[in-house]
Amino acid sequence: MVPPSMHPSDERLEWELEFDEVPEINGDQLIRDAGLTAFLAVVGRVYPKTPSHRNDVCLALAGTLLRAGYHPNCADIYIIKLAWVGGDEEYDLRNNTFNEALFRHWARDGVGSVSTLCSLLGIEPMAEAFQGGLSGFQGGSG
Repeated sequence: MVPPSMHPSDERLEWELEFDEVPEINGDQLIRDAGLTAFLAVVGRVYPKTPSHRNDVCLALAGTLLRAGYHPNCADIYIIKLAWVGGDEEYDLRNNTFNEALFRHWARDGVGSVSTLCSLLGIEPMAEAFQGGLSGFQGGSG
């Protein structure tokens, strides 16, 4: 229900905040943000329910966000929130996952990618779509 609808209790709904003007947003930024939201929603839906390979999933997600140009602080927030929503009891330990992925990347030790992430989550057919959508994030700050 949205204002100015009537609630079943016969109370008219109203906005709590008043807006003087509609905020403007760059169309490209809106598309990037919507794509990231969709990507994270899918990953969150299939996030492992058991601890078996959650760290690998988080590292692959960090690698994916690293390749997409996200700032480490933003990426760590996404990873922690995703782990929390996914029911990961150790979600608070995921706060340096991005830095670990960054270190591995610099050390040329290999870091996860979209295809690695999708493979770990059992959603391999989505890898190509995600890869195409995430390529628009290059240089994004999240």
